[in-house]
Amino acid sequence: MQPRSHGTHGTEAGLSFELQRSESRRADILALVLVILFAFALFRQFFGLAHHTFAAVAATLLMGLFVTAYALTMRRIVRRAIDERRLLSERFWIGSVVFESFLPTLVVLTTLYVTRVDTLDAARSPSVLLYLVFAVAGVLRLRPRLCLVGGVLCAAQDFVLIMFAFASTSYQVNGELKSFLAMYPVLILMAWAVAAAIAHELRRHVVAGMREASTRAELAEVNGELAVAKRIQQRLMPRGGLEALGYEVSGWNRPANQTGGDYFDWFHLPDGRVAISIADVTGHGVGPAIIMAVCRAYARATIPGESSLRIGLGRLNTLLADDVDDGRFVTSAYAILRPATGELELLSAGHGPTLLRRMDGSFESFGGDGPPLGVVSSFEFDPPRILTLGPGDALLLVTDGFLEASNEAGVMFGEARLRSFLALNSHLPTRELLERLDAEVRLHVGDKPQADDMTAVLIRRNA
Repeated sequence: MQPRSHGTHGTEAGLSFELQRSESRRADILALVLVILFAFALFRQFFGLAHHTFAAVAATLLMGLFVTAYALTMRRIVRRAIDERRLLSERFWIGSVVFESFLPTLVVLTTLYVTRVDTLDAARSPSVLLYLVFAVAGVLRLRPRLCLVGGVLCAAQDFVLIMFAFASTSYQVNGELKSFLAMYPVLILMAWAVAAAIAHELRRHVVAGMREASTRAELAEVNGELAVAKRIQQRLMPRGGLEALGYEVSGWNRPANQTGGDYFDWFHLPDGRVAISIADVTGHGVGPAIIMAVCRAYARATIPGESSLRIGLGRLNTLLADDVDDGRFVTSAYAILRPATGELELLSAGHGPTLLRRMDGSFESFGGDGPPLGVVSSFEFDPPRILTLGPGDALLLVTDGFLEASNEAGVMFGEARLRSFLALNSHLPTRELLERLDAEVRLHVGDKPQADDMTAVLIRRNA
């Protein structure tokens, strides 16, 4: 899996490439605008709207080609850098701003010396508007500081051109015209300042959009990984029920999040008995899900190899206590069923209540026989209680997600409702009974979101 880009550095790198893409679009627009402007200048000449010498027309054409070639060259350089995932240096961008600031000045000087117009006419010719064209295009740089640098350079050059026009004019320039021309550098500087402000706002929105897109991408990746973790976790639990010599065993699980800390499991022991377990890691989410997987692996590795359930559970507790040191623990209940006789050993590590409903309608409830797993290392559990399941008897193991599910009034589902439900529905197939139990809890809770993982195992002897 490729590492994700996090934090400011990832955003800044992405922004730099986005700025280069914007610069490529700026070059496209600038080239198009310049072609239109110079084409219009030639149109005026050829259709008699302007009267210039052949040298002036040629100079205009060459200037147009030069400026357009520059814009296309910039476009090519930037696009090649984008394709190569290479960032152009800050010096390159500063150099481009300085160079571009001289292009309108060069056009004005061409107008002055090639067309032989008066210096004041050249200083106030339409060519001066190119300063504003570059200012508008400069917005797409998304670099406010470079816009301000361009504004200062363009305004300073226009000011020098105007001063030169005043100094080289043979006649007296009236005050009104001086005042009018003196506004040119101010307006140019203001145009670039506005461009800088707009570039700043656009850059802010681009950065916000990139961060939002990055967050969404990371969230989608995390959700994808959680979905994979959920599938893996679900596969760690038995799929389908267990039927053995007249017994029906079903399990049911729904985590509060995509992954959870509850699990149930069963597996056959070498002597023909069946080990059935349910467990609840404190909390819910990725952390408890990892502990759940570890607990299941330890249980499958230790319990079959030990001579008794109490020794196997003690060994499992020691292993977990060595691994879990952040205040988490695991409540669990283990049952060893001997199908041939109906004998069942039940041992609980802080887990309960476990309900046994007899065929005659009576109930027995069992709580914890010791502390949860992972709390006290090397704890010695008492021998398990021995139960005998007769035909029609059902043993229900649930995690506290069922019992503590509460409605808007804060009333929990509780053990009394659990007993009542089991009494009314004990005749149903075990899988259907657990599904109806889930529906009953949902009905009790209403629209409140699920607060905790919910897991149940039902063992019933049919014959």
